[in-house]
Amino acid sequence: MAANVRPPYPSDPPGEDPPIESIVQAEFASRTRRWGNEKLCKLLRITAEAARDLELQTIWPPAVAREAGRPRKAYLVAVRTSISDS
Repeated sequence: MAANVRPPYPSDPPGEDPPIESIVQAEFASRTRRWGNEKLCKLLRITAEAARDLELQTIWPPAVAREAGRPRKAYLVAVRTSISDS
């Protein structure tokens, strides 16, 4: 999946690359998220089957997220709006 990453990951020749988990956590911890799951899945060509086979925990296509019981974005926005209004 990382074939088109610039700079290449893992680096060539092999270096001291940070673990993928720390890269993903750092991106998701930032206040402004530039990359949503749908965009990442398209860029990395992650299909529902690949997400299941690789047992991904963070980047899920919408179908896999629904199977796992993740709430939809519209629901989360409604909840946040109702909380901020109160």
